[in-house]
Amino acid sequence: MVTMAPTAPKRSDPTPATLGGKADRHGGSEHVGSSSTAREDFDAEKWELENVHDVYNSIASHFSATRYKPWPLVTNFLASLPPGSIGIDVGCGNGKYLHLRNLLHGPSSGDGPGQEDCMTIGVDRSSELLEFARTQSLQKMSSTNGKGKGKQIEIAREDEETAPATRKPVNEVAVGDALSTGFRSRSFDYAISIATIHHLSTRQRRKESISELIRLIRPASVGEHTDSGGRGRFLVYVWALEQKGQERRKFDEQDRERRGGEGSVEGSEAAAPAAKEGRDVLVPWVLKTPPTDQTNSIGNVVAGSKDEQVYQRYYHLFEATELESLVDEAIADLSESVRTQVGGPPIQIQKEDSGWERGNWWGIWKVLLTE
Repeated sequence: MVTMAPTAPKRSDPTPATLGGKADRHGGSEHVGSSSTAREDFDAEKWELENVHDVYNSIASHFSATRYKPWPLVTNFLASLPPGSIGIDVGCGNGKYLHLRNLLHGPSSGDGPGQEDCMTIGVDRSSELLEFARTQSLQKMSSTNGKGKGKQIEIAREDEETAPATRKPVNEVAVGDALSTGFRSRSFDYAISIATIHHLSTRQRRKESISELIRLIRPASVGEHTDSGGRGRFLVYVWALEQKGQERRKFDEQDRERRGGEGSVEGSEAAAPAAKEGRDVLVPWVLKTPPTDQTNSIGNVVAGSKDEQVYQRYYHLFEATELESLVDEAIADLSESVRTQVGGPPIQIQKEDSGWERGNWWGIWKVLLTE
């Protein structure tokens, strides 16, 4: 069972940059400091280790069982790439996109004949999730699709019981960080970052993750691009504050309630933020293990109870236009080494498209040579 009710700080509450305590995985977090200035002793890496990376390693099997259906916009993006493209999925999780058009999977991996002509390399901080990603395939995805969560979890447990060394690898994956993947600059024709950047706890770190995506892209010439295709592009997905009626997430409704009702801050110059900063929340993941039967003192079998453990995952919820602003800031702050290579022309980054889909903000950008 997975629940999505968030623990959302108020507008006046401190963000993770002003949190001094360790998140309580069974309910909320310790708030220390002022909301107006970040604590100088805040350790963003430690915060993310405890409230993101350690959590995903702990829930990897159950989490993987619930992530099996590729999102249509991501599938369409990958379908728009030219044959022979090589890309990177930064924050690939259990690898649900790695099999799409993947030449390593053979003729059954694509949408039709001749579609197995690209390759996406997966990178993630969670070594536990990567064990699922390295063996993810269309067949495995199809075996869970539409079969219900119970079937998905059953398959995940079978995978978990299989020793990693005996699982047949079908994808190229590597442990890496969204801020520093370890790959050479301009190594990839495309990059995707799906539901990853919102786990970074400061705006600066989120901006650096965008810069890393740009650094990895091999720029394309202007002539290589159509309106919606070609190499030299990256796609980003993040959770949205504005849920627009989505059943499982109520972030925007809760935010209005915490601010005193919808419209209560309209026209108030003092209450309006200077820039789009979204909200920071801890979202619980309830992990239940099957009951274990026990034998009482006289030898009778007594039905056991389910064990339940709650893990709190940190998210930054993006407001409308915040993702675009973040990319613009990352572009403005690019180092000269990323902008140019010795003897080569500098690059320019253009937005191709962006929008909202099912509780997420997304955008596609092109990395182009200027000459």
